[in-house]
Amino acid sequence: MYADKGEWDRAIEYYEKDLEIDEKLGDVRGMAQTYGNLGLVYADKGEWDRAIEYYEKSLKDKEKLGDVHGMAQTYGNIAFIFLQREKYDQAVKLFHESETTLTQIGDTFNLMKIYYGLAECYENINQPEDAETYFNRAEELRKTFGISIH
Repeated sequence: MYADKGEWDRAIEYYEKDLEIDEKLGDVRGMAQTYGNLGLVYADKGEWDRAIEYYEKSLKDKEKLGDVHGMAQTYGNIAFIFLQREKYDQAVKLFHESETTLTQIGDTFNLMKIYYGLAECYENINQPEDAETYFNRAEELRKTFGISIH
């Protein structure tokens, strides 16, 4: 709730309390989720290094659990940070990592977001054909979900 309201420090405080409980219980799935949430909050705050730190912790726990869907989402989250930081080569690599898994498991909604990220990366590294390809793929998926852009 605090994160949704933009009260980042309060959100972090409660996520850290949640993390303490998850650790005491040995709840690896809960820890992976909470690390991911902390990553989201730090990303929203613009604290990219902290966000990546928590995403990587989340990724390790998701790997332990064999949560390939969660791993794909986390790769995507990290890729979007690299995109924001203009580290396009790293972003492209992680977007493709996420794309592969999301395609295999049929998560087309998250795949749409990944395609938009890839389109932006390729546009920024002056590969307009690739940018157009991924933009068109994203647009096709967007239309299947009935999402309009104003």
